[in-house]
Amino acid sequence: MKTMSALGVAALSVATLSGCSALFGGEAQQFAIGECLTYPEVTEAETEVNELPVVDCSEPHDAEVFALADSALEAFDKDALFTEAEDYCYGQFESYVGLPYEESVIYFTTLVPSSDGWDAGDRALICLLVSDVNGDNTGSLKDAGI
Repeated sequence: MKTMSALGVAALSVATLSGCSALFGGEAQQFAIGECLTYPEVTEAETEVNELPVVDCSEPHDAEVFALADSALEAFDKDALFTEAEDYCYGQFESYVGLPYEESVIYFTTLVPSSDGWDAGDRALICLLVSDVNGDNTGSLKDAGI
């Protein structure tokens, strides 16, 4: 794997800390491939978020959804969920970005269900692209080839 810049590491850690189900009245937030998202502010004490605001990709954003899947796990296991999501997202990266992960300046991170989300039926594995190429991301990274 490649080395991340400080900004890439910061973006990755925020997304990893935030990796959970976004539950509203028992329903998980739904995402679509190609949507762009902004990260809410989180503190070290917070490890879950309830919503990731969706913004137009032409506006500055933190991440872009590039792949979605449902977990094949039988029971909740946070570490296994992250491993499953990372493996899946890695396999989907090149077809979305247009370049193998090792050759790209773009990174990815994942969101997985929290324990509460799992218990409510959420099985979503969400793959997010993050980039520090131009500071704030604007535009889609689909077929960016960078």
